[in-house]
Amino acid sequence: MTQNHLLIKCLKGIEQRLSWIDSNQWQQKHFESLSELIYEKTKIRLSPLTLKRLWGKTKYESNPSATTLDTLAQFLDYKDWINFQNNQKGEIRKFKFNYLKNKKAVFFTSLILVAFVLIGFSMKFITRLKTRDYSNFEFSVQKLSPSIPNTVYFNYNVKNTDADSVIIQQSWDPRYHHLVDKNKTDFSCIYYYPGYYKAKLVLDNNVVAQEDLYITSNGWLGIIDKETVPIYLNAEDITDNNILLIKENQLIKAGFDLKNKIPKTTINLVEKFDSISGNDFELTASFKQTYPKGEAICQKAGLMITCSENYFYIPFSIKGCVNELKMNLPGKTLSAKDTDLRSLGVETTDTIHLKLNVSDGIFDLVVNNNSNIKDFFKVDPGKIVGIKFEFHGTGEIYDFTLKSSKTEYSMFDFMP
Repeated sequence: MTQNHLLIKCLKGIEQRLSWIDSNQWQQKHFESLSELIYEKTKIRLSPLTLKRLWGKTKYESNPSATTLDTLAQFLDYKDWINFQNNQKGEIRKFKFNYLKNKKAVFFTSLILVAFVLIGFSMKFITRLKTRDYSNFEFSVQKLSPSIPNTVYFNYNVKNTDADSVIIQQSWDPRYHHLVDKNKTDFSCIYYYPGYYKAKLVLDNNVVAQEDLYITSNGWLGIIDKETVPIYLNAEDITDNNILLIKENQLIKAGFDLKNKIPKTTINLVEKFDSISGNDFELTASFKQTYPKGEAICQKAGLMITCSENYFYIPFSIKGCVNELKMNLPGKTLSAKDTDLRSLGVETTDTIHLKLNVSDGIFDLVVNNNSNIKDFFKVDPGKIVGIKFEFHGTGEIYDFTLKSSKTEYSMFDFMP
């Protein structure tokens, strides 16, 4: 059983113990209440934001910490996560033992049940499958604003289909899905982050329609990640002497006590880049994480290149924290635990200078002019539609260029 399956089983166990409404319908108040319940029992506080990330309500690409996993397990009356994990393995072994012990009885009982199913229901089931019709539907997407946050309306009409379940999936991530009423025609939700999304209409687990949804940043946009609604910093807020940056006083003004919590921040550029292919481009950038204190001691930073079909993600940290890094290429993830990513580790005072060449499925990255990572990918990334610099805390961008054989963009093309 994988770590992800174990986590899902643990979360389901918590849901069963709470006996609340379906977790897909949980709101901020539910996560606040759960945070208090966990603290009362374990004396360890998991913030509502952490819980929302675990339940897929907020996008987050890192794995839960050992402390978080231990706390979840303790809430379910286990000593720690390892104890919970061993217990699940024990349940599997127990099941296998009982099955083998009663193998003959199980075999004959199953045979009889299968016979009844085949005789009584197979023809009806096959006929039903053959006659199911999902073709008569309507689906469209409309943004209400040119900027963010942005309410998006999904207009759908599936009344004349045979669907039992109707789901609108907000993006490529299947966690962000909403079960909607088959007899209604409108559903809306808010997008708080710029990006290139693929909204889908799903009938009985079948994707029958997909609409591209492009929510631009209108130039460089800084974002401070915060519970419920993020803090936005426009281009003027993050520009100083031809440098793009997020400052410490901006985090404090946003309400963060940096001794206890250091937020994730991003500087985003989601714009059309004249159809530059994600399989044929050159990118150079110079940037730095500038808050090496407290829980941000690893000085994690990253660059995401969003394409219409997939994405690249290049993470960085100080050398001592490289083990935690994961790099993404279209269709594959490279972990420092089993891949040599030491080139992504930099000294505490270093500015990160990177040069990336991508051509015909070849990924060639040079860091600080002396270290190289070269790899290959087979999945088509599509067209480049967005750039995002990520920092744990504060950060600065000194230079950025993106070019193909036909066009070139610099950081300054999108500054005020």
